[in-house]
Amino acid sequence: MSNICQRLVTLRETLRLNQSNLATSLEIKRPTLAGYEKGTFPPSTDFMVKIRETYGVNIDWLLTGEGGMFLGEKPKESPEKETHPIVSSIDALVKENLKGHLAKLEESLMARIEAIEERLKPGAKPETEYSSETTEYEDYVAEPKPKYGGLSYWNDVAAGPPVPQHPDEWEQIVYVPMRLIKTKLEDYYVMRVRGNSMIDALIPDGSMIMLRWSNAPRHGAIQAVWIDDKVTLKRMMEDENHGWTLRHEDGSGRTVPLGEGNYVVGDFVAVLPPSTKPRIRGEE
Repeated sequence: MSNICQRLVTLRETLRLNQSNLATSLEIKRPTLAGYEKGTFPPSTDFMVKIRETYGVNIDWLLTGEGGMFLGEKPKESPEKETHPIVSSIDALVKENLKGHLAKLEESLMARIEAIEERLKPGAKPETEYSSETTEYEDYVAEPKPKYGGLSYWNDVAAGPPVPQHPDEWEQIVYVPMRLIKTKLEDYYVMRVRGNSMIDALIPDGSMIMLRWSNAPRHGAIQAVWIDDKVTLKRMMEDENHGWTLRHEDGSGRTVPLGEGNYVVGDFVAVLPPSTKPRIRGEE
């Protein structure tokens, strides 16, 4: 067990990630990762599947020390040795998941092709996004109702000094227009801005903003940053020495260095309408 712990720490250091960064990318809590590294409890099968899919880690190496750290590396010893049963199970799970994804993709593509062929047939009536039929009381075309998706609400983010977060309160959701979602709902979340340090970026105090999960600083991007259990919103800037600073957007020009223990948790996407409000999950 201790050898697995040591190899997990070695892997994280090789990836140049701290515990918080690695835990975020693998969608687990930092204390859980810390428990794996200390040997408090063994890594779960789900964790090993996720770290293999995300970083290409050789699970045989993680469990036994055999072979290279990453898939595709030349093994240290003969590859003819018997594969660890947990590794075999993880390989089967990954292959099964991949097969399912490919089947769904093929089904979706075939459905689209059939729909296109149907519309290209001679005499086919073109489809519209909404009905153009009217009644004697209506002489207008009805607009389609916008579609909304529910995103997790993360409380407040400071546009000024960082403010603390309360994970036990992250049970509320905010409904946002689906046109703002470019990937999947799970990639986004919502926060309320407190303070006016981002006023020049048109993000005033009290704004509800939508963010997309990210753990990498990007020059010129407005990002949410976790600082000692607190979170703040600033523009990320890279200097000539490749150091990172957080810049206020209120005309003051003030900057805050991005400390070694601090990390990005999201990229700013959009300011939501003033009427946007968080709701309890399951509330209509």
